Amino acid sequence: MKIDWYGNNGYSFPKPGTVKKMICGVCGTPMKVKRNVLGPTGWAMAAAGRKCKHDSFACPHVKKDWHQRIHNLKIDVYLAEINKAVDYLKRKKSAEKEIKKILKKRAAR
Repeated sequence: MKIDWYGNNGYSFPKPGTVKKMICGVCGTPMKVKRNVLGPTGWAMAAAGRKCKHDSFACPHVKKDWHQRIHNLKIDVYLAEINKAVDYLKRKKSAEKEIKKILKKRAAR
């Protein structure tokens, strides 16, 4: 099982009609889509009261604890990488082991 370290976080907001299907970058599940949504695509747009048309993809598992745990592990590895942490490879290996364990446990259900 290969981990997508730089994929989406369970949400994605491409321009309408530009993407047919999308896979969750956290757990690999096909994402649900709402087409031609009019609204903000992020925090800054929402704060500014701006809207644009987009397709809204969301993983059906995005609110589950295990999904958030995997996302947090991936963020920790990313931060270790950009901060050039001495133990980056150790952190990545440990996170990879835990992510695979979580996904294996989830698949067994």
